[in-house]
Amino acid sequence: MPGAISKPSASACNVDSNRAQENFAVLMTHVANLYCMGDSSSIPMHEAQELATSVAYVLGIVDASPEEVAHVLDVEDPIGLWHNGIAALDNRVDEALALLDEIVATL
Repeated sequence: MPGAISKPSASACNVDSNRAQENFAVLMTHVANLYCMGDSSSIPMHEAQELATSVAYVLGIVDASPEEVAHVLDVEDPIGLWHNGIAALDNRVDEALALLDEIVATL
């Protein structure tokens, strides 16, 4: 579930922290490009911090330890990982809206 992490497995020792860092940079570049619609090569620091927080939330690593973050980000397709997190959040929103509709219908 986005916004929460699962504990790393026993294979966490095999995490490539360099690849995890590179993947986070790839994700930040991707999200910054989306945010700026490709018009800017840089964004203010406070906006970059907000985007990094957003990426962390989508990936479920907001309160994760560095080891847990590396475990999550050590993947072949970091942008696909991010898209999966967005899809999971969209599903949660859809479920919440459906529940709200049911509640309103009973009033």
